[in-house]
Amino acid sequence: MAIRRNSKNDNTKEIIKDFINVKYNPYTYEFKILETSLMINDQSRVKAIMKKNEKKPLYFWYKDFITAISEDLNSKCFKIIFNGRNDEFADIADEVSYLNSKGWNIQANLVPCEDNKNILGDLENFIEKVKVSAPEELKNTLVEKNAIEIFENTKSNEAEVSVIATMSSGKSTLLNAILGKEVLPSKNEACTATICRIKDVKGENDYKYRVETLNGKLLSDWKPVDVEAMEKYNDQGNTEGINIFVEGEIPGIKSEEMNLVLIDTPGPNNSQNIEHKEATYKFIKDTKNNPLVLYVMNATQAGTNDDARLLTEISDIIKQNGKQAEERFIFALNKIDCFDPEKESIEILVENCKRYLKSFGIENPKLFPISAEAAKLYRLKQTRQVLSRKQKKDLENFIYAFLPEEAEDYEGIDTIKYASLPENLKERLYAEARTSEEKAALNYFGITAIELYIDKYVNKYAKTQKVKDSISTLKEVIDAAYNKYNLSAGKTSEQIDKIIKEIESIQEVLETSGKQKIKEVENKIKNLQLDNKAYADLFKRIENEFKKIEARLSTSEKITEEKARLIMKEVSKDIEELCLNISTTAKQKGAEDVEKKAIEIVSLLEQYFIGMLEDINMSVDLENVLKSDIKLEMPRVSTMIDNATYTTKEYAGQRYVKTVSRSTWWKPWTWGDEEDIYEDIYEDRKYVDLSKIRDLYLSEQKYSSREFIQNQQQELALVIDNIKEQSLKNINKVKTIIENKIEELKSNLQMQEKLASEKQNYELQMEIVKEYKQELDKILEGGNNE
Repeated sequence: MAIRRNSKNDNTKEIIKDFINVKYNPYTYEFKILETSLMINDQSRVKAIMKKNEKKPLYFWYKDFITAISEDLNSKCFKIIFNGRNDEFADIADEVSYLNSKGWNIQANLVPCEDNKNILGDLENFIEKVKVSAPEELKNTLVEKNAIEIFENTKSNEAEVSVIATMSSGKSTLLNAILGKEVLPSKNEACTATICRIKDVKGENDYKYRVETLNGKLLSDWKPVDVEAMEKYNDQGNTEGINIFVEGEIPGIKSEEMNLVLIDTPGPNNSQNIEHKEATYKFIKDTKNNPLVLYVMNATQAGTNDDARLLTEISDIIKQNGKQAEERFIFALNKIDCFDPEKESIEILVENCKRYLKSFGIENPKLFPISAEAAKLYRLKQTRQVLSRKQKKDLENFIYAFLPEEAEDYEGIDTIKYASLPENLKERLYAEARTSEEKAALNYFGITAIELYIDKYVNKYAKTQKVKDSISTLKEVIDAAYNKYNLSAGKTSEQIDKIIKEIESIQEVLETSGKQKIKEVENKIKNLQLDNKAYADLFKRIENEFKKIEARLSTSEKITEEKARLIMKEVSKDIEELCLNISTTAKQKGAEDVEKKAIEIVSLLEQYFIGMLEDINMSVDLENVLKSDIKLEMPRVSTMIDNATYTTKEYAGQRYVKTVSRSTWWKPWTWGDEEDIYEDIYEDRKYVDLSKIRDLYLSEQKYSSREFIQNQQQELALVIDNIKEQSLKNINKVKTIIENKIEELKSNLQMQEKLASEKQNYELQMEIVKEYKQELDKILEGGNNE
C-alpha cells in the first residue's frame, strides 16, 4: 500500500495515537469512515458534519471536518489517513500544514486511489450494454427518469476557461502561445472586440473558424484560420455584436475526455458592445458552473486601476464561495521579460502584484509570471512556422535571458519558482527543463505552468462535476433496482412474511400520524420567503457607488466644455459598467435564490418521508428499498425551476452625449501709430455646470438601477410562489405514488411467496442488476482504468 506522508509537525514530541481512516469518491461525493479511534455516535461532531454535507463535494467542507475531529477528541493531535485522489488530498494537506503552523500536531497520509482517465468512455460503454440487455422493468424506469438522456446531454457539456485582461496586457499573445499558432490578432493597444470561443478538438492539427452575429445569423461558415480575416471580423465587432468560433487541437492542455473551450473576451473596459461586456461579468459571476477565469495582467503596469471594479467583484466571489472560487481565478503576470533579472528582482515584482491584488481583498492569488511573447515564438518555431528576422533574434534573446547558465552562475528568469503550483509539480518542471532546450524554454517562459494548472483545475472540478451530473440519475435508478431485488433474494418464506408485516406497519403510520406531518410540511413550505438581505445590500451598493460619481460632479471649479466632455465620458463609462455589474449580480442572485428554495422544498419532503421511516423499526434491506424509491419520486430541482420560468426587464445603462456649438475664440485688436497699445482681450468661453447634469441625469440613472432591482425582486418572489404552489399541489400526489409503490412492493413479495416461478424470475433479474451495480461502482471507483 503506497502512502505519502505530508504536513507532519516535527517540532513536537507528542505521540500521535488517535486516527481516522476515510475514503472519498469525488464522482459520487460518497465519504466513508473505514476505521477510527474516535467514538462516532449520535452526539459526534464528525457524524453531524458528514450528515450535513453528504450531498456536497468535499472541497466545501473539509475544513469543518478536520475541526470536528479535534472537537470530538478534545485534542489537536491526530492522524488522518485519506483514501482517494491526490487532488482532494492536497486540500486536506494544505489545511493540515496551516493548522500545524498554528501549533496543532496533525499527520496527513494519502493512500492514492487509481483515477480512471477514461471514465466517461467506460460509462458510455456501460450504458450501451444496459440499453441492450437490461430487464424490461429497469429499462422502463430508466426511460421514465430520463437517465440515459441526462447522461447524453451532460456528456456534451463544455469545460470553459474565460480569458480576460486589462488593456495592452498581451492577452491575445498569450492565447496564441497556448494555441501554438497565430490565430488571434494581437496589437500593442487594446484590440479584442469580439467574443471568440476556441474549442479543443483532439486530432485537428489545423484551426478553422466560423462567425455569427449575436442573434445567430451566419456571417462566415467554417474556413481555415486566416489572421487577416480574423482581424477584419474583430474590427467589425467594434460596431456590431459578433461571436467567432474556432476549433482545433490545443496542444499543451490534455483536458482528457473534456470538451475544453478557451473563451477570449474583450473585458468590460475594452469592449464597445454591451452584450460582450455583460458576458464578461456573467463568466466571472457564474458560481454554478464555475468556469476557470484566466486574468492577464501587464507586469509593467500592475497597479493601474483600469480593472478595479472587476477585481473587487472577483474578491467578493472568492470570499463568498470558498476553496473552488479561490482556485478558479488565476492571474498571469505577463511581460516579465521587460525586466533585467540582474538589476531588478522578479520576486519584488511578484510581491508587488500580490500586494496590489490584496488591496482589492484577494488574499491568496494564484499567480503565474510569464512571457507570452517568448512562449508564442517558441511554439511557432516548434510547429515550423516562418519567423521574421526580428522574431528569430527576439527568441534568441529570450532564451539567453530566461534560461539559467551554471557555468556563468546565472539563475535566469525563474518563473517556475513563483508559479502557484504544488511543489511536486514545480520539481517536475525543473526536472523536465534539464532534459532539453525545448522543455527548458517553455517551462521557464511560464506557459507550461499555466497549462498544467488549467489541466489540474479541469480534472479536479469540471470533470468530476460532469461525471456526477451525468450518472446521478442512472446510479439512483440502478441502486434502487438493486435494493428492490435484494430485498427478497435468498429469503425464506418466514423472512418474506416478516418484511410484509413491516410494510403493513408503515402503511398504518402513513394513514395516521403521517397526515399530521404532511400538514407540518405544507406550513413550512408556505412560510418560505425570498431572502431580501442580498437585495438590500445591492440597493446600498447602488447608493454608495452613485455617491462617488456624484462627488465627481460636485465641484466649485469652472469646468470647460472640453473638460466636461472628458469627465462625462468617464462618468458614462462608470455608470454603464456599474449598471451592468448590478444587473448581472441581481440575475445571478435570483438564479441562486430560486435553486436554494427549490432545494429547501425537496429537502422538506425528504425529511417527512425518510424521517418517518427512521421512526419505524424495520430491516436494513427494506429501509434501503424505501429510501431509494422515495428519492426517485421526489420532484427534481431542475424540473421545478424549469416549470417556473420568468422574464426580466433588461437594463444596461445609458451613454451620455452632449451636443455643443463651437465658440469664436479671439477678437481683433488695434495698433497705435507711435506705440503699441494693448487692450484687454476677452474670450467667449462656455462652462458646463456639472451639478445640473448630476441632478438631472444621474438621478435618472440611479432610479433606473433601483427599478431594475425592484422588478427583479418582484419577479423572483412570483417564481418562488409558483414553485411553492406547485409543491403544495404535488405533496399529496407524491404521497399517493409512494403509497402505491409500497402496496406494489407488498403485492410482489406476496406473489413470490405463492409462485416459485415468479421467485426464480425475480432472482434472475436480480443477478443482472447486481452485475450492473458492481460494474458501475467499479467504474466510479477507478477500477476500469486500463
